[in-house]
Amino acid sequence: MRKSQEVLGATVIHQETNKVLGVVTDLLFNSEQVLAGLLLERGGWLRFRRYIPIECIVELGFETVRVHCEEKFSKRAPILGWTGVVTGVNPLRGRPIETAAGLQLGEVMNVYFLENVGTIVGYELSDGWWNDLLHGRKKVIPDQPYIWKQMTVLATCADST
Repeated sequence: MRKSQEVLGATVIHQETNKVLGVVTDLLFNSEQVLAGLLLERGGWLRFRRYIPIECIVELGFETVRVHCEEKFSKRAPILGWTGVVTGVNPLRGRPIETAAGLQLGEVMNVYFLENVGTIVGYELSDGWWNDLLHGRKKVIPDQPYIWKQMTVLATCADST
């Protein structure tokens, strides 16, 4: 199980040439809550972002991401129904998780996912910086996937206690 924060900022390296291609700036998940690809950014005066499809990723290391098939990278991701952790119109980070009764469990700061299949299996929640400092962030591993709404994440009944 990996935390999204462990992948963000990782250096992206081409498998065969060992050429540094950039840095991971976001993880993109499809509507089934499965990792669909990464956003890559190259530094410099003009910052270019490119989409890396999941099939091009060879290894998600802790400091590096190894990729192949650079020719499949694109400047535009086919992001219909996709959600980023930190970028996009409605990123996951900062979204409140609420129960069906309206009780707020906290705001999403990170997601936990299985790197071999890319499925989201949990969330790291914040109750504000002061509570995070005093008590730490909450880790929630739901029994079934949460429902992603436009501006919130809806928790299932069993996980709302």
